Amino acid sequence: KENARRGLAYAAKQYAERMAQGQAGTADSVTPKSIAALAVLLMAMIIPLFIRSRKMHTIQLILNVSVLGLWSGTFISHTMLVSIAANGIHLPAMAASALMLVSALLYPLFGKKGYYCTHICPLGSAQELIYRIPGTKIQVGQTTIQYLVWFRRLLWAVLTCLLITDVWSEWTDYEPFSAFLLSTADPLVIALAATILLAAIFIPRPFCRFVCPTGTLLKMK
Repeated sequence: KENARRGLAYAAKQYAERMAQGQAGTADSVTPKSIAALAVLLMAMIIPLFIRSRKMHTIQLILNVSVLGLWSGTFISHTMLVSIAANGIHLPAMAASALMLVSALLYPLFGKKGYYCTHICPLGSAQELIYRIPGTKIQVGQTTIQYLVWFRRLLWAVLTCLLITDVWSEWTDYEPFSAFLLSTADPLVIALAATILLAAIFIPRPFCRFVCPTGTLLKMK
């Protein structure tokens, strides 16, 4: 139990430190970044329900990457989920984070499975935009896809065990989402994110579909 507390406390501390540095908004004030993130998020949550337009979807993807990702650093990650579980959500500065969780957890209950991953997540949006670059695409067979999906689930189980047993809590430092925080991102994380985007040129949303531990957790609700 003590190891579990230490592992979860480490992840919560990492997210709190990023908030304090202004990477995901501060806990006690509303910033232009948090307001912009909230506006873009509301667009992503509402517009696609009523307007199905490839052009609008492309604009939304660009906003997700530029505003939610690069500017405000707002996204769902394991460190964020652990921090919220430990410390709660501090409104109004974390309103966008709260709405992200609503979209991720509640939309599937109304037939919108994977809505957060395909319509909101900055990394998912970046992969979809990259895949639109013309060129040769790799067709992954259904059997291979099934194996890769099971690999993603197994990876999540292993990483979760490493976190709660405090064997390797530091893996949360290398979630590729933090690559959006360019000023403080670890070079290894940036390299990992670049590799994901390179693969996304040939395979649609490879990280989301075959690796993402956070996406796996959200799908298990």
